[in-house]
Amino acid sequence: MQPFSWSKLELLQSRAGEHAKVEKRYSLDNEHFDLSSPKEVFWALDGQGLLKENATFFSADFALVEPDCLDIDEFLGSLEARYLEQFEPVGPLCFTDADEVARTALRRAIDNWIGEYIFVGRQWCMVGVSQQLAVSRTDIPSQSNKSASSNAAVTYPASFNA
Repeated sequence: MQPFSWSKLELLQSRAGEHAKVEKRYSLDNEHFDLSSPKEVFWALDGQGLLKENATFFSADFALVEPDCLDIDEFLGSLEARYLEQFEPVGPLCFTDADEVARTALRRAIDNWIGEYIFVGRQWCMVGVSQQLAVSRTDIPSQSNKSASSNAAVTYPASFNA
């Protein structure tokens, strides 16, 4: 595993952009945002015996960041350098002079190849900062609704059915 890099984080956040798919995620410890809804937060708190008034949890927005495995300029420069190692130029080389349309077509072709043959996973990046939230008295399901054997019988407030 590579060590954490602030510059990598800044790059991911800049690539997330305004148009990225953003999802709200939740955490009990402000580190592991592995819960996808307030209802899951309540289940987790209840499972740990911590579902009580003023129990804290956290929410944050996360953007799906598409992996950028290729620098087109670097790739084209590499192609041109390899060509020049093997041949004398017969005219102006066009590798690094490719216009934006050609670069976009190349990127699309390579991204499609990566998508089909290489698993790169989904990478999420926190956008902004997390927010600390607290359980209120009205958020706690009544004990009379609670089944002794399962959380499935607990009735959670309608606001937490997200």
